[in-house]
Amino acid sequence: MAMAPVLHEIHDIYQPMATDHQWHTSYWVRVGCLAVCFFVSAQLSTTALNIEAAASPLWPPAGIALAALLIYGQNLWVGVALGALWASLADSAPWWLSLILCFGSALQALVGSHFLRRRWERSLQLYDWQLDDLLTFVSLGVLVTPIINAVYSTLVGYGFGRIPTQELIANAVVIWLGDGMGILVLTPLLLAVAAGRQRQQTLRIASRWELGLCLGMLD
Repeated sequence: MAMAPVLHEIHDIYQPMATDHQWHTSYWVRVGCLAVCFFVSAQLSTTALNIEAAASPLWPPAGIALAALLIYGQNLWVGVALGALWASLADSAPWWLSLILCFGSALQALVGSHFLRRRWERSLQLYDWQLDDLLTFVSLGVLVTPIINAVYSTLVGYGFGRIPTQELIANAVVIWLGDGMGILVLTPLLLAVAAGRQRQQTLRIASRWELGLCLGMLD
């Protein structure tokens, strides 16, 4: 009987440690999944769509990154940076340049999710959006947020002699357009899927049409 208090004390000590271990495991699993999704979608946008440009005019990873940070929290920026690093290395960029460039995608997702979360303190649920929420998403998420990575990546490329002076504006515009299209198409779709899961709903017929429309825009 004397051992009971001791066992309770040991249990009280190790239970928080077990909880912390489970949290860290869950966090790194999410980081890894996000990195893989970022990398695979990047490969699809450059390989399957036969895009041979340094900057893609259609960049789905930007939409995936923004949606992931909106849904699961901004601490997942590590997964965005890791996926961008893999994608850049797969494009045969030097490791040191890839390491610098990957932070552009992470910074963009961080800043975009920060301001959109502040705007949508009422709810991140896509089904609760009103007209002003939609306009905010289009103006801030689709038009303004992609400027971050466009300017960052272009300046880094120019600083290391990868982008000629005469192509600065064109390169920035292509990155801005590609990231904006990725956010416009995929971020609302992923938010809708997350909202449906939280409400334990299956995709409605209207949602399936929306899904088809979003995928059709990728052609």
